[in-house]
Amino acid sequence: MKTPLLIVALIGLCALPVMADASSSLRSAIDEYVTAEWGEGNVEWVELSMPAEKLFNGSTWTLEGSEKPRGRVVLYLNVLYGNTVLRRIPFRIQVMPFAWTPVVAQPLQRNSPITSENIRWDKREVTEIRHTWPESPDEINNLNLRAKRSLSPGKVLLWQDVEIVPEVCQGDLVRLRLEKGTVVIETEGIALQDGREGEVIRVEQTELGTLLRVRVAGYKRADVINALGR
Repeated sequence: MKTPLLIVALIGLCALPVMADASSSLRSAIDEYVTAEWGEGNVEWVELSMPAEKLFNGSTWTLEGSEKPRGRVVLYLNVLYGNTVLRRIPFRIQVMPFAWTPVVAQPLQRNSPITSENIRWDKREVTEIRHTWPESPDEINNLNLRAKRSLSPGKVLLWQDVEIVPEVCQGDLVRLRLEKGTVVIETEGIALQDGREGEVIRVEQTELGTLLRVRVAGYKRADVINALGR
Protein backbone atom coordinates (compact mmCIF):
# COMPACT_ATOMS: atom_id res chain seq x y z
CA MET A 1 0.00 0.00 0.00
CA LYS A 2 1.42 3.27 -1.00
CA THR A 3 1.14 6.49 1.00
CA PRO A 4 0.58 9.63 -1.13
CA LEU A 5 3.32 12.22 -0.84
CA LEU A 6 2.94 15.95 -0.76
CA ILE A 7 4.17 18.07 -3.64
CA VAL A 8 7.26 16.78 -5.46
CA ALA A 9 9.25 18.45 -8.22
CA LEU A 10 9.13 16.26 -11.30
CA ILE A 11 10.24 17.72 -14.64
CA GLY A 12 12.57 20.51 -15.70
CA LEU A 13 12.38 21.82 -19.28
CA CYS A 14 13.63 24.85 -21.15
CA ALA A 15 10.83 26.44 -23.17
CA LEU A 16 11.48 27.45 -26.76
CA PRO A 17 11.24 31.12 -27.71
CA VAL A 18 8.24 30.50 -30.00
CA MET A 19 4.92 30.88 -28.15
CA ALA A 20 3.23 27.88 -29.80
CA ASP A 21 6.19 25.70 -28.84
CA ALA A 22 5.99 26.90 -25.24
CA SER A 23 2.41 25.68 -24.95
CA SER A 24 3.28 22.42 -26.69
CA SER A 25 6.27 21.85 -24.40
CA LEU A 26 4.08 22.34 -21.31
CA ARG A 27 1.53 19.83 -22.58
CA SER A 28 4.33 17.36 -23.31
CA ALA A 29 5.67 17.84 -19.78
CA ILE A 30 2.21 17.17 -18.34
CA ASP A 31 1.95 14.03 -20.49
CA GLU A 32 5.29 12.82 -19.10
CA TYR A 33 4.27 13.64 -15.55
CA VAL A 34 0.92 11.81 -15.51
CA THR A 35 2.37 8.88 -17.47
CA ALA A 36 5.26 8.56 -15.01
CA GLU A 37 2.75 8.40 -12.14
CA TRP A 38 0.22 5.98 -13.67
CA GLY A 39 2.01 4.18 -16.52
CA GLU A 40 1.76 4.29 -20.30
CA GLY A 41 -1.81 3.96 -21.52
CA ASN A 42 -3.27 4.16 -18.00
CA VAL A 43 -4.22 7.82 -17.79
CA GLU A 44 -5.93 10.66 -19.65
CA TRP A 45 -6.05 14.35 -18.80
CA VAL A 46 -7.75 17.54 -19.95
CA GLU A 47 -6.83 21.13 -19.21
CA LEU A 48 -9.08 23.22 -16.99
CA SER A 49 -6.98 26.37 -16.72
CA MET A 50 -3.55 26.75 -18.32
CA PRO A 51 -0.99 29.50 -17.61
CA ALA A 52 -0.71 32.26 -20.19
CA GLU A 53 2.23 31.58 -22.48
CA LYS A 54 3.61 35.09 -22.03
CA LEU A 55 4.30 34.26 -18.38
CA PHE A 56 6.86 31.54 -19.19
CA ASN A 57 7.67 31.68 -22.90
CA GLY A 58 11.43 31.84 -23.40
CA SER A 59 12.11 31.01 -19.74
CA THR A 60 13.51 28.01 -17.95
CA TRP A 61 10.84 26.35 -15.85
CA THR A 62 9.93 23.22 -13.91
CA LEU A 63 6.62 21.43 -13.52
CA GLU A 64 5.53 20.52 -10.00
CA GLY A 65 2.69 18.20 -8.95
CA SER A 66 1.53 15.62 -6.43
CA GLU A 67 2.07 11.86 -6.50
CA LYS A 68 -0.68 9.76 -8.14
CA PRO A 69 -2.81 12.74 -9.25
CA ARG A 70 -6.47 12.09 -9.98
CA GLY A 71 -9.57 14.18 -10.44
CA ARG A 72 -9.17 17.96 -10.37
CA VAL A 73 -5.57 18.70 -9.42
CA VAL A 74 -3.43 21.80 -9.13
CA LEU A 75 -0.03 21.86 -10.85
CA TYR A 76 2.61 24.55 -10.54
CA LEU A 77 4.81 25.97 -13.26
CA ASN A 78 7.93 27.36 -11.60
CA VAL A 79 9.71 30.01 -13.67
CA LEU A 80 13.42 29.94 -12.79
CA TYR A 81 16.37 32.28 -12.79
CA GLY A 82 19.28 29.96 -12.18
CA ASN A 83 18.17 27.90 -9.17
CA THR A 84 15.84 30.60 -7.90
CA VAL A 85 12.08 30.42 -8.45
CA LEU A 86 11.01 33.83 -9.76
CA ARG A 87 7.35 32.98 -10.22
CA ARG A 88 5.15 30.06 -9.17
CA ILE A 89 2.11 29.80 -11.42
CA PRO A 90 -0.74 27.50 -10.34
CA PHE A 91 -3.05 25.94 -12.91
CA ARG A 92 -5.56 23.09 -12.99
CA ILE A 93 -6.05 19.92 -14.98
CA GLN A 94 -8.50 17.02 -14.74
CA VAL A 95 -6.75 13.65 -14.47
CA MET A 96 -8.57 10.39 -15.29
CA PRO A 97 -6.36 7.44 -14.28
CA PHE A 98 -7.08 3.81 -15.07
CA ALA A 99 -5.74 0.85 -13.08
CA TRP A 100 -6.13 -2.89 -12.74
CA THR A 101 -8.30 -3.37 -9.69
CA PRO A 102 -9.59 -6.44 -7.81
CA VAL A 103 -13.36 -6.70 -8.21
CA VAL A 104 -15.74 -8.88 -6.21
CA ALA A 105 -16.96 -11.61 -8.59
CA GLN A 106 -19.66 -13.18 -6.41
CA PRO A 107 -21.58 -12.24 -3.25
CA LEU A 108 -19.34 -12.41 -0.18
CA GLN A 109 -20.59 -12.59 3.38
CA ARG A 110 -18.75 -11.27 6.40
CA ASN A 111 -15.72 -13.49 7.16
CA SER A 112 -15.79 -15.11 3.68
CA PRO A 113 -12.26 -16.00 2.51
CA ILE A 114 -10.82 -13.86 -0.30
CA THR A 115 -9.55 -16.15 -3.08
CA SER A 116 -8.78 -16.06 -6.79
CA GLU A 117 -12.14 -17.78 -7.33
CA ASN A 118 -14.24 -14.93 -5.93
CA ILE A 119 -12.12 -12.03 -7.17
CA ARG A 120 -11.54 -10.95 -10.78
CA TRP A 121 -9.29 -8.19 -12.15
CA ASP A 122 -10.76 -5.33 -14.22
CA LYS A 123 -9.15 -2.20 -15.64
CA ARG A 124 -11.24 0.70 -14.34
CA GLU A 125 -11.10 4.45 -14.01
CA VAL A 126 -10.12 5.10 -10.39
CA THR A 127 -10.66 8.85 -10.16
CA GLU A 128 -13.34 8.56 -7.49
CA ILE A 129 -11.73 5.73 -5.48
CA ARG A 130 -10.22 7.48 -2.48
CA HIS A 131 -8.87 4.43 -0.66
CA THR A 132 -6.12 1.99 -1.60
CA TRP A 133 -6.61 -1.48 -3.04
CA PRO A 134 -4.39 -4.54 -3.61
CA GLU A 135 -2.46 -3.87 -6.81
CA SER A 136 -1.63 -7.43 -7.84
CA PRO A 137 -2.94 -10.98 -7.35
CA ASP A 138 0.18 -11.76 -5.30
CA GLU A 139 -0.79 -9.17 -2.70
CA ILE A 140 -4.01 -11.12 -2.15
CA ASN A 141 -2.64 -14.64 -2.58
CA ASN A 142 0.28 -14.11 -0.18
CA LEU A 143 -2.04 -13.06 2.64
CA ASN A 144 -4.76 -15.09 4.29
CA LEU A 145 -7.57 -12.55 3.88
CA ARG A 146 -11.27 -12.53 4.66
CA ALA A 147 -14.08 -10.02 4.14
CA LYS A 148 -14.76 -7.64 7.03
CA ARG A 149 -18.33 -7.05 5.80
CA SER A 150 -20.78 -8.28 3.17
CA LEU A 151 -19.56 -7.35 -0.33
CA SER A 152 -21.64 -7.22 -3.50
CA PRO A 153 -20.49 -8.37 -6.96
CA GLY A 154 -18.90 -5.59 -9.01
CA LYS A 155 -17.44 -3.72 -6.04
CA VAL A 156 -13.77 -2.80 -6.17
CA LEU A 157 -12.07 -4.63 -3.31
CA LEU A 158 -10.28 -2.13 -1.05
CA TRP A 159 -7.86 -2.83 1.76
CA GLN A 160 -10.45 -1.45 4.18
CA ASP A 161 -12.85 -4.23 3.09
CA VAL A 162 -10.58 -7.08 4.22
CA GLU A 163 -8.53 -8.27 7.14
CA ILE A 164 -6.02 -11.03 7.81
CA VAL A 165 -7.73 -14.13 9.19
CA PRO A 166 -6.94 -14.42 12.93
CA GLU A 167 -5.05 -17.41 14.34
CA VAL A 168 -8.26 -18.67 15.98
CA CYS A 169 -11.72 -18.21 14.46
CA GLN A 170 -15.07 -18.72 16.15
CA GLY A 171 -16.03 -22.38 15.83
CA ASP A 172 -12.44 -23.64 15.44
CA LEU A 173 -11.29 -26.71 17.34
CA VAL A 174 -8.44 -25.33 19.45
CA ARG A 175 -5.61 -27.23 21.13
CA LEU A 176 -5.44 -26.07 24.76
CA ARG A 177 -2.48 -26.19 27.12
CA LEU A 178 -2.61 -25.78 30.91
CA GLU A 179 0.53 -25.68 33.07
CA LYS A 180 0.31 -26.43 36.83
CA GLY A 181 3.82 -26.34 38.22
CA THR A 182 5.72 -29.06 36.42
CA VAL A 183 2.52 -30.72 35.15
CA VAL A 184 1.30 -29.91 31.65
CA ILE A 185 -2.28 -30.80 30.69
CA GLU A 186 -3.40 -30.69 27.08
CA THR A 187 -6.98 -30.84 25.87
CA GLU A 188 -9.23 -29.38 23.17
CA GLY A 189 -12.04 -26.86 23.00
CA ILE A 190 -14.32 -24.99 20.62
CA ALA A 191 -13.56 -21.29 20.19
CA LEU A 192 -16.54 -19.10 21.04
CA GLN A 193 -14.98 -16.01 19.42
CA ASP A 194 -12.17 -14.93 17.11
CA GLY A 195 -8.74 -14.24 18.56
CA ARG A 196 -5.35 -13.11 17.34
CA GLU A 197 -2.08 -14.18 18.94
CA GLY A 198 -1.86 -12.70 22.43
CA GLU A 199 -5.58 -11.92 22.72
CA VAL A 200 -7.78 -13.45 25.45
CA ILE A 201 -10.90 -15.30 24.27
CA ARG A 202 -13.46 -17.80 25.59
CA VAL A 203 -13.36 -21.49 24.67
CA GLU A 204 -15.70 -24.35 25.57
CA GLN A 205 -13.80 -27.48 26.57
CA THR A 206 -15.08 -30.37 24.45
CA GLU A 207 -15.29 -33.19 27.03
CA LEU A 208 -16.87 -31.48 30.03
CA GLY A 209 -18.33 -28.38 28.42
CA THR A 210 -16.41 -26.13 30.83
CA LEU A 211 -16.01 -22.50 29.75
CA LEU A 212 -12.37 -21.48 29.77
CA ARG A 213 -10.63 -18.17 29.51
CA VAL A 214 -7.57 -18.66 27.27
CA ARG A 215 -4.82 -16.67 25.59
CA VAL A 216 -4.24 -17.36 21.89
CA ALA A 217 -0.73 -18.78 21.43
CA GLY A 218 -0.69 -19.49 17.69
CA TYR A 219 -2.62 -21.12 14.88
CA LYS A 220 -5.54 -22.92 16.59
CA ARG A 221 -3.54 -23.05 19.86
CA ALA A 222 -4.16 -21.37 23.20
CA ASP A 223 -2.98 -21.38 26.81
CA VAL A 224 -5.59 -21.77 29.54
CA ILE A 225 -5.79 -18.87 31.99
CA ASN A 226 -8.70 -20.00 34.17
CA ALA A 227 -12.09 -21.71 34.12
CA LEU A 228 -15.30 -19.67 33.95
CA GLY A 229 -17.66 -22.49 34.90
CA ARG A 230 -20.22 -24.31 32.80
